[in-house]
Parts: sequence; structure tokens; C-alpha cells
Amino acid sequence: MARMARAVAPGFPHHITERGNRRQQTFFSDQDYQSYLALMAEWCVNWYLASVLDEDELSLKEIKEMAEQAISKETGEYIMTLAEKLRKEGEERGKLEGKLEGLKETIELGITLKFPGDIDTVMIEVNKIDDLKTLVKIKEAIKTAKDSSEILALMK
Repeated sequence: MARMARAVAPGFPHHITERGNRRQQTFFSDQDYQSYLALMAEWCVNWYLASVLDEDELSLKEIKEMAEQAISKETGEYIMTLAEKLRKEGEERGKLEGKLEGLKETIELGITLKFPGDIDTVMIEVNKIDDLKTLVKIKEAIKTAKDSSEILALMK
């Protein structure tokens, strides 16, 4: 029976275990291991830069210098520190995204129940918002709003 597919959460780092088929040896020399660490460092830096920074924030030269610095570490300590930092950032980002998504779904339900004819208009605007406090205000306002214009006014 085939193994079940692992869950993949886009934007989150994955824990990786490196081993050969049937747990056979993977690295046959220190050079093999150092090459592996260098590749992992490069991909960690690439992922971090792609996920956290806007393309225009760093020059190509600055990115290259960062990658070279990461690759030059002998013990792999930098890689593990970076991987832990990425994991924590991904975890925090995931929590925030989950809260935002949950609030948007709650708002959609509230608007559907209270102002069904205005659901499309309101949700187009709600889906543009990525501020937790604003979404909480909108959710609370739905309880007392007399029409959808009161909700739309909170978004401006």
C-alpha cells in the first residue's frame, strides 16, 4: 500500500530528513556533506528572500553576498538558525492568515444572513482588507448595522 501524501501548506517551510533508500548512507565524504549544506543554505536564503522581501528591496549583488555568506559557514549552524527563523515566521504568518480567513468567513456569513442582496458588493471590499482590527470592527458592526452602507463606510 502506498504511503499517504503529506500535507503541503503553501508558504510554510517543511521539515526534511535526509537519508538514502532503505536508510543507506547518503554522504560518502565530508565534501558530499558540505555540498549538501551549501545547497540547503542557498535554497533557504532563496525561499526567505522570495517569501519575505519585495523583488525591488535588494539588489542582485546584495542577494548574492547574502547567499555566499550563508554558503561559507562550515558547520551548518547558520543554516539551522535560518531554518528555525523561517519556521517561526511561517508559523506566525500562518496564524495571522488563519485569523484573517476566519474573520472574512464570519463576515460573509453575517452579511449573507442580514443583507443577502448586498453580499457581492460588501465581500469584494472585505476581501481587500488584510488588517485584523478592521475586520473585527466590521464583524462587530454587522450586529447593529441597519443596512450594508454602514459596513461599507467602515472600509473607507
